[in-house]
Amino acid sequence: MKAAVYVGTRSCYNHMLWSAKSLLVNSDVEKIYFLIEDDIYPNKLPDCIQTINVSEQRFFPPGSANYACHWTYMTLLRAALPYIFPDLDRILALDNDTMFLQDVSDLWNLPIDDYYYAAAKEPLKSKGGCWYVCGYYAQMGVVLHNLKKQREDGLTDRLIEELNTVTYQIAEQDCMNIMCEGHIYPLSSDYCVCEYTEPSDNPKIIHYAAIPNEIWTKEPIVQQYRDMPMEEIRCTL
Repeated sequence: MKAAVYVGTRSCYNHMLWSAKSLLVNSDVEKIYFLIEDDIYPNKLPDCIQTINVSEQRFFPPGSANYACHWTYMTLLRAALPYIFPDLDRILALDNDTMFLQDVSDLWNLPIDDYYYAAAKEPLKSKGGCWYVCGYYAQMGVVLHNLKKQREDGLTDRLIEELNTVTYQIAEQDCMNIMCEGHIYPLSSDYCVCEYTEPSDNPKIIHYAAIPNEIWTKEPIVQQYRDMPMEEIRCTL
């Protein structure tokens, strides 16, 4: 099954929906999950979008090393996706400030059987960059996770333990890059166009990373999907 997941606090609920609309129009995704803080999502959703209340999650308890990071414990849950979705082999994890411009149905077919995930390179934090962190440092705004391999190799338990004991500057992104080095499939920057990735002549997904909400939410493509009725989107599926 072609599945995708968003994680967000209440302040991100609208952003998740706008991005999901653009994904539905520009892919053949079959199921989208919203990991949220409530039992009830404030907007009516189609059957292909399912909400999961993770406010009682037990993977990252209060007081653990990265629980109160700038992005909150919610982003840490990306390291626990193999347990949250035990029946899925792959899932596309997305930041709430991503918008889809072209068909990305091919994303789920990437040859990542021998990799933990696929993500676009951040040149400044990769080898040769002035902020060198890893040989290949990946931007985690758009990530195709190989949940099957992460489970089989015991990676999930190691990531959870690490994030609960060692403080990272960029929480799960730094942790996963360091612990998965050598097992990250290089994703074209076309699928994650932002100021941190390499330039693209054919952008398929825009990631408004580090751009204030009051600015990127006024972009024409964002307003297009904000205002598009869900009924119209469902007709395109």
